[in-house]
Amino acid sequence: TENYLRVFDNVAEMVAETSLPLGVTVKTRGYYSPGDGGEGIYTITNNQPDTLVNVILDNGLTATLDVTSGVDILSVGAQANADIGAILVGLQEIAAVNTILIPKMSFDCNSQVKVKKNFRFSPGAQFINRSLRDDWFVFETDNVEFSTIGEGNKARLAVDTALTGWNHSVEIGRASCRERV
Repeated sequence: TENYLRVFDNVAEMVAETSLPLGVTVKTRGYYSPGDGGEGIYTITNNQPDTLVNVILDNGLTATLDVTSGVDILSVGAQANADIGAILVGLQEIAAVNTILIPKMSFDCNSQVKVKKNFRFSPGAQFINRSLRDDWFVFETDNVEFSTIGEGNKARLAVDTALTGWNHSVEIGRASCRERV
């Protein structure tokens, strides 16, 4: 009933399939395992691989994630309570990505992110900085939006209390942000 050539349980299974031809659409039920929130729809292309939205397949082609509605970080390998700094930094450099979607989970982010893309947080989502002392999110362009989905819903950027003098958090609402956080 689905309009995909194949449906895979995870990205690794898709990568290992060597019979996928150029131009077809496939789906994954999860990034690591079915139902983990990392499902995605991919088109088989010749795009240059980038390990996030353009995944190199064992047959030499590339599986390109559909990013038209934004990129849910679970669809590119993020996991709750893990450091996702490299993922956020990498997504800033992919031209096709416009909006990064953050699900209702807690994630560590211990990298400076030079923000060029919109961030849309699910209510209750949070990033925790456990190591950076300065310039955690540096906004590189104007009109970049850090917002939550729905009115009155909040997400959180927090700094771990172990960083002396940096025990604070910022709530994110519907307003856009153009300053350093």
